[in-house]
Amino acid sequence: MSVGIGITRDEIERLQDPIIEREVAETVLQDLNKAELYNLDNLQDLKLYFVDSNDGERAVVVLDFGQENNLVAIYTEEGNVYEYVTELDLFYQVNDIQFLPITTQNKNAIIVNEYINQGLGAYEFSELIRGYVLEDGVYRQVLNVEVDVESYWNRGWENPDEETPDQWEEVRQTTIPKWNIDAKGNPILHLTKEQSFWEAKGNESKTVPLKEEFTQTESRTIQEEYFWSDDWMRFILGEAIDKTTQEVVAIIEIRDNSPYALAGFVDNTFVVVNDAGEEYLIEGNNLLQIQRTIEH
Repeated sequence: MSVGIGITRDEIERLQDPIIEREVAETVLQDLNKAELYNLDNLQDLKLYFVDSNDGERAVVVLDFGQENNLVAIYTEEGNVYEYVTELDLFYQVNDIQFLPITTQNKNAIIVNEYINQGLGAYEFSELIRGYVLEDGVYRQVLNVEVDVESYWNRGWENPDEETPDQWEEVRQTTIPKWNIDAKGNPILHLTKEQSFWEAKGNESKTVPLKEEFTQTESRTIQEEYFWSDDWMRFILGEAIDKTTQEVVAIIEIRDNSPYALAGFVDNTFVVVNDAGEEYLIEGNNLLQIQRTIEH
C-alpha cells in the first residue's frame, strides 16, 4: 500500500464548500505524486464514490481536468481518515463508477463507465465499461468492453486512389448492458448490441454529412456474456485451446463482433489471454473452443 496524506471524514462531509473541495483535490494530487503536473485552476469537477469492503469502507475520488485527464484515486477508511491506497488509472472521461462483489474472492470489482471522443482515422465517439480488481495492493484491469460506438469516415481516407471522395460511411452501436449474479454470487455482464452501417452520398465537403443525409444499409444484433472466472481472475467470454501452443487460453474479445464488421472489416480474429497473463491476437482457425457451462 502506498503512503499518502489522506482525506479526513470532516473534509468529505464539507466537500460542497469550494475551498474544502480545492484542498481535497490538492491532497489527491499530492497522494498521486502529480501536484506539479496539474493546475487546480483547471479542475472541472470532483466526484466521490464509496463502497464497503471486507477491510473497511473505500472511497474513490475522481478529479476531472477535462477530456483525457480524469484521474481516479482509491482511499481506504482508517478511523476518521481515508488513507491513500493507489491510483486506479487515467481515463478520458469518467461517466459513472459502480462496485460489484466478487463473492468467491471476497472482494469488489470497481466498474468504470468511460466516454471517449477522439479521431483515430475517423470521427469516433465511444463508451467503454472497464473493470478493476485489487491484487497485491494494485488495481488490475479485468474487463474492457466497448458498449456504445458512433464512428464516421470518408472512404477516400482508406483508398486515396479511389474516385469516391464524396462517399461517407458510418457505424453505430448502442448496447443494453445488464448485470446478473451467477450461482456462486459473482457478476455476469450480458450485452445486447444493436449495430448498424450507414452511407451518405453526394457530399463533396470534407466535413461529416448531417445525420439525416445517411441511409442505413445493414444492421444486426450481437449477444455477448462476460462472466467472472476464478481460474483467470478476470471476466472472460469463454475458453479455448491455442492449437499452436496447445495451451488453454481465455477469450476476452471476438473482433468480428465489432460494429466495424458491417463495414467489411472482418478478419476472424480473437483477443485471448494465456496463463502468463499475456494478451494477444489469434486467428479463429488456430483456436479449438472448449464448451463452457456458466452457473446462473
